[in-house]
Amino acid sequence: MRMFTLLQFGITLLIFLYVFRKIKADMDLKQKKRESDKVDAQINQTKSFVAGTTVRSQAVRSQAARVQTVRPQSAPVSAESQRVAERAAIPADRTAKREEERPVTEMLAEKARKDQIEHRREELEQARHEKTYYSGYRYAKRYLPGDEVPSGERLVYCPNCAAENLIRITDNPKKFNCYFCREQLE
Repeated sequence: MRMFTLLQFGITLLIFLYVFRKIKADMDLKQKKRESDKVDAQINQTKSFVAGTTVRSQAVRSQAARVQTVRPQSAPVSAESQRVAERAAIPADRTAKREEERPVTEMLAEKARKDQIEHRREELEQARHEKTYYSGYRYAKRYLPGDEVPSGERLVYCPNCAAENLIRITDNPKKFNCYFCREQLE
């Protein structure tokens, strides 16, 4: 009976330690998230501060400087002076729109246009590469196993990778490249 109570106590202790570690780990994650949020907020404040300061924020900074110069070095820092100093580091009017800000739809339209231009450039580069290295032939169509071979087309196996390619019956396989490995068919 005594052995059973010791075993029961041991199991209870292990469960308690497991739950305690899990709670501690969750608390650590929350603390790290809070710290990273603070860092992100400071970075955003710095970015908005660099983007443009206002006259009001300059006045707050000068007021904070006066508070710091008046206060003797040995006196404790009050909460009010800390708040004033913190306000001096960030622009006073965060909601004011900068002149270079645009609506989201305009920014997205510009990004889509840039992406389209980049995509066209990549396509041309790929076509140039394929013409240089793969003789500029057309690519055969892919045949999916289990599908019927369409009328007017035939299966050609790639000698390099053994992929099944579809080409028209009247076409010469040597004028096509494999859809998979891009090598010339035979």
